[in-house]
Amino acid sequence: MSGSVCFRNHSTKSKRSRTVAVSKQAVRHLQEYLDSLPVRPGPSEPLFPSQTHPRNPMSDTNAIMTLKRMFADAGVEHASSHSLRRTHANTLRRNGVDLKVIQEQLGHSSLAVTERYFSVDPIEAQRAVEHLRF
Repeated sequence: MSGSVCFRNHSTKSKRSRTVAVSKQAVRHLQEYLDSLPVRPGPSEPLFPSQTHPRNPMSDTNAIMTLKRMFADAGVEHASSHSLRRTHANTLRRNGVDLKVIQEQLGHSSLAVTERYFSVDPIEAQRAVEHLRF
C-alpha cells in the first residue's frame, strides 16, 4: 500500500477525483484494518461497506454517527467530522506546510476557501510574541 489515497469523483463533495498523500502511520492503520477483515475487499468494493448492503459504501450519516460514537468513547466533546478537517489543516499550517499543499489535501478549488479553515492558533500566537525583543 503506497502513501496516498484516491478519492473517486462519486465520493467527493466537488464530484472531482483526487489523490491525497497519507502518513505512514495512517497507512499502517489502514493495513491493520484490512488485515482484521475476514475477507479483503476487491478493488471495486468499498473499503468501509454498509452493514446492511455490504456491496455499497457506508453512508455519510453512518460514518458521522460512527465518528460521534468514537469521540464520545474517547471523552472528546464538541467535535465533529468537520473539526477533524480543521484540525488537520491547522496542524499542517502550524508545521510550515505550504498553503497550496493544504488546499490540495482538503480538495478545495480555491485557496480562499482553505484560508477560512484557519483559526488563530494560540501556539503560533505565543511563538510570535516570543520573537519580540525589548
